[in-house]
Amino acid sequence: MIYVGLSIPTKSDSDAWVFLQLQANTSVTNNNVPPAIPTIPVPTTPTPSIPPSTGTPSNSAFPAIDPNGEKIEIAGTINEVYNDHFVIQGTTIWFDSSATFKYEPGFTLQVGATVQLKANPNIDGSGTAIKVQVGPL
Repeated sequence: MIYVGLSIPTKSDSDAWVFLQLQANTSVTNNNVPPAIPTIPVPTTPTPSIPPSTGTPSNSAFPAIDPNGEKIEIAGTINEVYNDHFVIQGTTIWFDSSATFKYEPGFTLQVGATVQLKANPNIDGSGTAIKVQVGPL
């Protein structure tokens, strides 16, 4: 075994020390290759993602936000869902990773789901989602 100590600078007066334990095979000769050191799986934390599409992907860019328009607030049932927008009560609502989605247990963003939302108005009459709550009204 080989032990390695590394000093890591910190903002405090003292340094932090990290010790690594490495396993080395010293019997390597000719073409013999030491066995690989097994990797330790690192658990991953699932990250929230944009809801899956239930419709045709959109190829258009988000419309520009109307700085003089009033915030959009809608509560109702979703009529259509795509990769980057959905339609509710005839209004297209665009979304990306900056929108905050809250899902009540057992609810997903899909046609027929009920939502309450707040969105910025766009120059074409659509909206860009700020907050979307999916679940009972």
